[in-house]
Amino acid sequence: MAEKELNYLRKSWMRVGQDFCITVKDPVTGVDGPGVYQLYGVTDDKWQSSISLSEGGKMSIYNDGPLEIHTGAKSQGGVNIRLLCHKLPVLHLHLFRCGKP
Repeated sequence: MAEKELNYLRKSWMRVGQDFCITVKDPVTGVDGPGVYQLYGVTDDKWQSSISLSEGGKMSIYNDGPLEIHTGAKSQGGVNIRLLCHKLPVLHLHLFRCGKP
């Protein structure tokens, strides 16, 4: 099978200072295909974080430190966080406290 030619002319990126970058249409293939977009940031202490989407449809959130989600401050009850898995019978969710399950 012939190798697919990488089209670097479609790739664009924008750097905002030294600590934040947005990359769009990165042709380099990862596990789930080429990148659609990636938001990447790094702190002065080298803590890294990124949010990305691949052509394979996988969205990834990566963070060296804790991930904080605030929800429900004005909720009138019901569900504040909902995880839906379509076409999959099982959701694997592992919660850890201090590095232990």
